Amino acid sequence: MGRLVEVADTKLYVEERGAASGFPLLVFHGGPGLDHTEFGDYLDPLTEGGAYRLVLVDERACGRSERTAPRETWTLERMAQDVSDLAASLGTSGGYATLGHSYGAFVVLQHAVDHPGGPRGTIVSAGIAAARWLDGVQQQLAAFEPTGLRAAQDYGGIDIEDWLGGVTHPVLVLAGRHDRVCPVAASQDMARRLPNAELVVFENSAHMTFAEEQDRYLATVRQFLGRITT
Repeated sequence: MGRLVEVADTKLYVEERGAASGFPLLVFHGGPGLDHTEFGDYLDPLTEGGAYRLVLVDERACGRSERTAPRETWTLERMAQDVSDLAASLGTSGGYATLGHSYGAFVVLQHAVDHPGGPRGTIVSAGIAAARWLDGVQQQLAAFEPTGLRAAQDYGGIDIEDWLGGVTHPVLVLAGRHDRVCPVAASQDMARRLPNAELVVFENSAHMTFAEEQDRYLATVRQFLGRITT
């Protein structure tokens, strides 16, 4: 069931799946400009057994979230604060974890840097910690699909590599071996910089790891959530 939840100056649309008593996993989509439907039902098996509750979020000014948020607030820093505000509005007094894919990974990684120890754990799925890893991405995408796949300029300008050492909580870094947008080398570098990171590379995946190797992806996420909630 979907609803709008207040966060500071706007409202975010969330769709919750699973038992209300389950440990909340706040999930953030790619983009910018996409919405929670990117995930379809690929993550739904995580709710089986009632241990975990998915909170699929439409990011600021995306999808069914309110469009009233001023354009100057469409930044990674503000979206990272939205994560904390949303967690508070949802009443996650027992803790929460975050999962972000692609641009959503930038959001949850920024949140981890800005609010170390805020979530119990962060899952970075197909992400990078600095825009330098996007150098040449347009050419790579053009070579793969000459008809016109295009990436947004620097995807918001993420640049937090030098601050990863201050992230105190566990981070799970997930990468596709054949990802042309967020290369596996970026995930390897990220995991080296994080004090408490686990890196998992999906050898038969590109950018959409949660769909391309769904069973292994879900098993990996379950294991991580099990470790941080026991």
